[in-house]
Amino acid sequence: MTATPAPGADPDPAVLARIAELVRLEQRGERAQVAIGPWSAYTLIGALQLSLRHPYVNGQLRDTLAQIAHLLADAWFRDGDPLIYDQLQRGFDPTHDIHCDQTGWPDACPAPGFRCPRCAMVSHNPHDEINGYCGACRDFTGEEQAVPKLAVRGELQTDTGRYQITVTLGEDRAWTLEQDRVQHYARGCVKAATQSEQLSLIYHAMTAAGVPEPAVLDLVVTELVLPQAAADRAATAPLVVLAAVQTTATTMTPRVELELDGQRIGIVTPAQLRAHAGHVLTAAAAAELQGSFYQVLTTVVGLDAPTAATMIANLDQFGGRPTRGSTP
Repeated sequence: MTATPAPGADPDPAVLARIAELVRLEQRGERAQVAIGPWSAYTLIGALQLSLRHPYVNGQLRDTLAQIAHLLADAWFRDGDPLIYDQLQRGFDPTHDIHCDQTGWPDACPAPGFRCPRCAMVSHNPHDEINGYCGACRDFTGEEQAVPKLAVRGELQTDTGRYQITVTLGEDRAWTLEQDRVQHYARGCVKAATQSEQLSLIYHAMTAAGVPEPAVLDLVVTELVLPQAAADRAATAPLVVLAAVQTTATTMTPRVELELDGQRIGIVTPAQLRAHAGHVLTAAAAAELQGSFYQVLTTVVGLDAPTAATMIANLDQFGGRPTRGSTP
C-alpha cells in the first residue's frame, strides 16, 4: 500500500523531478491535440476567467491560465462568432479582479508587489517584480515607466562646413557626436540591438536542446554579454548600450540596457534603439546636404555668409529637414 503524504508535507522529490521534466518537454515544443466543442469551450473559458479574478492567482500560473483561455476563445469564436468573442474579451478585463483587501480574510494581503502600469494588475511573484513582467499583458510592462527619452538634433557649422549631432536625454543631459563618430555610434546601437535578439534565440535553442536554464544563463552572460559589452563601449560613448535579456519562467525577451556616467538609466527594446540610430543617421544626412547647400548659396548664388547661414537655420519652418527625432 502506498502511503499518502499528509497535507502540507514536503513535496515528493520524484514528483518535483517529473514536473521539471514536464516543463522541459513543453519548452521543446511537445503538444497534445484536444478536441473540445463550442459550449464546452465557452464554459471552460468562463471558469478560467473566474479563477483569474482570485487575488493569489498571479505570475506564471496566471499567465498559463490566461493563455489557455485566449487560445480557446481565438480558436472557436474570434472569426466566426464576434458577439460571443466580444463578450469573452470583456471577461479578461483585470479591473474585475478581486483584490486581497476585498476578501475579508485576516492578513490576506501580502507585501506590495509589481503593479502593471498598463492594466493595473498586481503580481507578487518576485521574478515578475524584478523584471517588471505582467502576466495579464504577457509583456515586460514595467520598463514603460523607465524608458529614457533620447532626442537628436543635427547642427551645421557653417564656418568649417562640418556638422555635429547633439543627443539629449530628458531635459538636463546632453552629449555631442562629431561628424567622424556618427557612423560608429549608430552602428554600435544597431549592433547591441541585434545582439540582444540573437541572445534570446540562443537561449531558446539551448533550453530546447535540454541544457539546464542556469547553465544557459551563465553561458550567455559570462561568455557573450560581458565580452561584447567591453569591446563595444567606445563606439557609443558616453552612452553605454548593453545587449541584455529579460527572463520569465519560460521565455527570454531581448532588451538593451542603457548606462550613462556609470549609472543605469533605463531599458529599451531593440526596435527602439534601432529607431534612435536611425534618427542619428537622418540628422547627419540632412546636415551633410545642408553643408553642400551652404556652399551653393555662397559660391553659386552669391549670398553673403550670414544670409546663407540664416536660410539654412530657417529650413525647418518649410518642413525641409528631418534633423530631429526622439526615442521612443
